[in-house]
Amino acid sequence: MKLILGSGIVGLLARHILGQDWSILPFFRSRFYSYTPPLCDNFIISDPKIDSVITSLGYPTTNLLLNRAYSSQGHLYKEDKDGALATTWLQKLFNGNYPSQALPYYKSRISVFIYDKIRVNKLYAQLMQDNIEHLKSQVQLGKVTNIGNHEVTFENGSRIEFEHAISTIPLKVLLTLLGKPCKLVLEPLHYIHMETKALNFEGASQVFVVDIHFSFYKVSCIAQNRYMFYCHQDIKNPGQYFMPIIPGDYDLIDGTTVQDALITGEMPDLGFLDELDIYPVGAYSQMDYCADIGSNILKLVKYAERDFHAKRNLPIGL
Repeated sequence: MKLILGSGIVGLLARHILGQDWSILPFFRSRFYSYTPPLCDNFIISDPKIDSVITSLGYPTTNLLLNRAYSSQGHLYKEDKDGALATTWLQKLFNGNYPSQALPYYKSRISVFIYDKIRVNKLYAQLMQDNIEHLKSQVQLGKVTNIGNHEVTFENGSRIEFEHAISTIPLKVLLTLLGKPCKLVLEPLHYIHMETKALNFEGASQVFVVDIHFSFYKVSCIAQNRYMFYCHQDIKNPGQYFMPIIPGDYDLIDGTTVQDALITGEMPDLGFLDELDIYPVGAYSQMDYCADIGSNILKLVKYAERDFHAKRNLPIGL
C-alpha cells in the first residue's frame, strides 16, 4: 500500500497529484483552513512549475499581484532592498532566533504573484468533497497508536502495511508515533478577526508589522473593511488593547488560538525518515516555516516523478 498520513490541505493535494492508488489515512481536520475566514494565507503563490496542477484542479492559471508592505514607525514600506526590515520583523516574530531560510525567503517575497481565482479554504472544501467516500472508509480504521517497520498499528490492534508513506501530519505527532524522542519547540499563535473602516494599507493587502511593541506581527485585509490580525503574543483584552491603535471605530468579530503554530529553530535533519520510506511534505511535517502551499505542491510534483523503488536518499532536485 502507498499511504498518505493526514487529510489536511497538503494530504488531499498529495492524493490528487500522486494518484488514486495512494490511500489517505486521516488524522485531523485542517487547523487553519477549516475556518471561514481561514487562519493562514488564503492564496497560492504562482509558479509556472505547478501550473499543470492548478489546471488539473479546475482553476485558470491567471495571476494577480498581491501587494505587501512592511509597517514600521507609522510608515509603510513596499521595498526592502537590503533586507533590514525583514530581518527586524523575523527577529521580532522568533524572539531573535529565526530559521536561516526565512530571511532569503522574505527578502524576495514582499509583493508576489498569486493565482487570482484560488482561495485555499475553498480548495480544501472541494478536495474534501472529492475524497469524502474514501475518507469515510479510512476513518473506520480508528485511531493510530504506532508507526514502524512499514506498518501502522491502530487502537483496536489491527494493522496495515505500507511500502511508502507521504507524511503531512505535524512532525511532532509523527515522531511520537514512531517512538522517537521529540525535542521540537513550537509556540502558540493567536488570531483576531476585526471589522473597521479606520485602516488604510495604501493599496497593500497584507502588512508585516515590524514594530516590536505591537503584539501582532501581520495584518491581512481579507475582505472590504475586514482584517485578520496574526499575533505572536496573547492579547488578554483585545477590545482595550486596540483602542489606542485603531484610529476609529472597530468591531471585534472573533478570535482563536492555535497551539504549536509557530515553528521555532532550524529545520531538523530528517534523513532518517527516508530509511523508513516516510517522506514529509508540509510546513509542520518538515518544520519549515517557509513551506507555503505552492512549494508543497512543487515538492509533491517531484515525488510524483520519482521512482520510489530506486535507491533511497536520491536528491529530489527541488
